Amino acid sequence: MIEPAAHRLPRPLPPPIAFAAVTLGLAVLVAIAAHAIASSAVWQIAVPPVVFMAAMALAGGRMRVSYPHVTLGACNAVTQGRAAMVAVLAMPVLMPDIMATWRIEMFVVALTALALDGVDGWLARRAGLSSAFGARFDMEVDSALAAILACLLLGVADGPVHVAALLVLGFARYGFVAMARIAPWLDAPLPDRRSRKAVCVVQIGALIAVLAVPPFAPVLPFAAAAVLWSFGHDILWLARRAP
Repeated sequence: MIEPAAHRLPRPLPPPIAFAAVTLGLAVLVAIAAHAIASSAVWQIAVPPVVFMAAMALAGGRMRVSYPHVTLGACNAVTQGRAAMVAVLAMPVLMPDIMATWRIEMFVVALTALALDGVDGWLARRAGLSSAFGARFDMEVDSALAAILACLLLGVADGPVHVAALLVLGFARYGFVAMARIAPWLDAPLPDRRSRKAVCVVQIGALIAVLAVPPFAPVLPFAAAAVLWSFGHDILWLARRAP
């Protein structure tokens, strides 16, 4: 029996095509934001959308080989949106002087990116679209957000303690990845752990708090200690199971 045309649902785009379409739309928004921030510097306007599209090309390539579902889902689109916000936040790294004018806006963008963390996972679970790709994509965006915020604050850090805390908060995961190149047993899968997610929120939340209130506070060393504890916990767990 042929289904009536009125009840036919449009067939969803294949995930790689949908991913590319969302990327193009978000790249336009990133370019508009970059133009509003740096209307006179062409190269500074071009860098954020180009970097964003390059990052999404890498993510899209990974999706093509490891994404198991037939639809992209709102979950991955939300993560792409968070990545676009990170691209906008990278602009003050290129132009540190704009922070005096755009600090509040950057704070709002960073806070929105943090607030959406977890929304993508909730959407994925609700739609039955959870995947290792989505979890990795979300983690990479979190890591990039922390690194960009740390870079924004390193230039105004007041003392070696805060500099060390910012390096831990911004680049601990990249250090862990580098260690895994030397010790491959560190690259083994880790079990899901709520405390790890809580520490991630504390980590990025502390950076955003200091971005909003320029005077540095003891929150940074405490947040850095939480990050070191979390990574130490994972390293010990992996070491006990290393071949």
